[in-house]
Amino acid sequence: SFTIVGDRAQSRSGFDGNWDQRLNALGVHDVRLSALTINYRTPGKVMDAAAAVLRAAGVAVHPPTSVRAGDAPVFVRLRPDEPDRVGAVVDVVRAEAAALGDRRMAVIVPRAGEGGADASGAGEWAVGPLADAIEAALPGTVVGRGDSALDATVAVLDPLQVEVYVATA
Repeated sequence: SFTIVGDRAQSRSGFDGNWDQRLNALGVHDVRLSALTINYRTPGKVMDAAAAVLRAAGVAVHPPTSVRAGDAPVFVRLRPDEPDRVGAVVDVVRAEAAALGDRRMAVIVPRAGEGGADASGAGEWAVGPLADAIEAALPGTVVGRGDSALDATVAVLDPLQVEVYVATA
């Protein structure tokens, strides 16, 4: 008998299938799965906001219950005719970085092909160009994209990249 503890949603490289499939492939067939239902790390208001973004992107999520409420995340909703949407987001990131000090933040942007980005990912809402604009505006700030996001001061992600960091079922 042995115990395996893991959260597939926190895998940095994704996690295909479910635990039964993964363990059956290794020859382990008598599996009892217990879901984690309490979150001691992420505040509830942040978890609720992340889950709402993922649901809006069509991702089914079942986040655990957080033990503390925490502060509500900052939301910036821009009109489609905003003349400088990237600049407006960079201004908010600059203000939040000053308020947060050494703490980290995430900027979640629409996926390429949605909300102003073209399907190639070259549109203004693509993760890379926005992260580049934040780096240019905040010299010395570590801005992460994709797998490097967890180690960065500012993580720039799209909703499906966020899925790696939020518990899904």
